[in-house]
Amino acid sequence: MSSDSLANNLLRETSRLARALEGLRRFYMRWLIALVLSVCCLVTGIVFQAKPSVSYEFIIIFVSLVFSVFFAQIMNMMYRRRGKELFVEGMAETAGLRYEPNGVFSLGEIKKHKILPGYDAGEVEDGFEGTVHGVPVAFQEARLSDLQQAPGSQSNRREYTSFWGMLIRVRLRKRLESHTIIMPRSTLQVLFRTTLSTLQPVRVSSKFEKFHTVLGTDQVEARVILDPAFMERFMEAAAIMRAQWMEVSFLDNEIFFAVQRFRPLFEVGHIWQPVTPAYLRKLADHIDAVDRMIEALRLNRQVGL
Repeated sequence: MSSDSLANNLLRETSRLARALEGLRRFYMRWLIALVLSVCCLVTGIVFQAKPSVSYEFIIIFVSLVFSVFFAQIMNMMYRRRGKELFVEGMAETAGLRYEPNGVFSLGEIKKHKILPGYDAGEVEDGFEGTVHGVPVAFQEARLSDLQQAPGSQSNRREYTSFWGMLIRVRLRKRLESHTIIMPRSTLQVLFRTTLSTLQPVRVSSKFEKFHTVLGTDQVEARVILDPAFMERFMEAAAIMRAQWMEVSFLDNEIFFAVQRFRPLFEVGHIWQPVTPAYLRKLADHIDAVDRMIEALRLNRQVGL
C-alpha cells in the first residue's frame, strides 16, 4: 500500500469513526442527563418529605451538584475508554497493524540505542505492530519518570516526566556496522554525547543542519544512510507529529525513533467535546507519518529494508 493510499484510507476511516464516536458521546450524554434529572427528582422528593430546618433550595442544589459532578466523571471515563478502543482498533485495522493496549516491546530492548533520557520508572501503552511497505515496524506510546531530590529537602523526592511520546522500532534485513544518531541541534547535547564516546559530528546538507545534528561512529556509513529523501521526510514527520524533540538511532539491525510530545497520542476528547473528523485526523497523523518515513527509508537500498 502506497503512502497516498494509506493516507486516503485513514482519511475515510477517521470520517467514519467521527460519526461513530459522536454517536457514542451522545449516548453517554443522554445517560448523564437522565441520571442528573433522576437525582434531582429524588433529592427534591426526599427533602420535601423530611422538611429540614435549612433552606430546601440550598439542599437540593448542593446535593444535586455533588451527584452531577460524580456522574459526569464516571460517564466521561467510560466514554473516553470506549472511544479510545474504537479509534485505535479502527486505525490498526485500516493500516493493517496489530494493536496491543499494553505495548508491543519492552523498554529494556531499546536501551542500547542510548537516546532515551534517564528514568527511574517507565510505562508503555497503545502499541502497534506489523509491516509497513513490507518492513517490520513496531511503535507505541511511552512515559518515563525520573525521581529527583526536592529542593531544600533531604528525604522528599519528586517525580518528573523525562519523556512522554512515541517510540518507533524498525527492523532491518542487514546489520549496520556503525552507530548513527540524529538529534535536534544543540551544542550542549553534542558535547555531552561526544565526550568519552566514539560518536563524532557528521556533516550533511546545510538545510538539514540548521535544525538537526548528526552524530556517528562512521562518517561514510552515516552519509550513506542519510540520503536527501530520508532527511526531507524526517523533517516532515517531525512537523506532522508536532514533536517537541525527535531523535533517531541507527544501530545493529534496527532503527529507533524517540518522538517527545509531552501529551497523550491517541486519547479522544472529553464527553462534552464534540467529535470532528479534523480532530481525529490529528491523531491519525502519527500513523501516517510513520508510514511516510518507512517509505523514504525503503527507497534507500543501502539501509537494508
